Amino acid sequence: MSIRVGGGYIGVDVFFVISGYLISGLILSEMRAGRFLLSNFYERRVRRIIPALLAMLSATSFCAYICSAPGELLVFARTLLAALFSVSNIVFWTQSGLLRCSKPQQTTSAYLVSGC
Repeated sequence: MSIRVGGGYIGVDVFFVISGYLISGLILSEMRAGRFLLSNFYERRVRRIIPALLAMLSATSFCAYICSAPGELLVFARTLLAALFSVSNIVFWTQSGLLRCSKPQQTTSAYLVSGC
């Protein structure tokens, strides 16, 4: 028997709730002890995340080299750099077309309301 949950994002939501709870608990305990520094917080995050990020980027680069055509490798290289510098969301958002108008607006007020 399987139970379906609409939307498909429940796992991500649960992850963020648990992660936020744990991180908040760590920050609060450090603040209560008088030893919280934002720089130390981010240093620990970087030391934990960078090794996994580099392993994932290395593995996907190897697979892309084996499986992709030269033109696709250029696109992959751009997304690889975006992931490396943690700007993937911005890069994909600007490439998605969400910033472009689908049809011309007829009035200035329509332009101001729609943002296009």
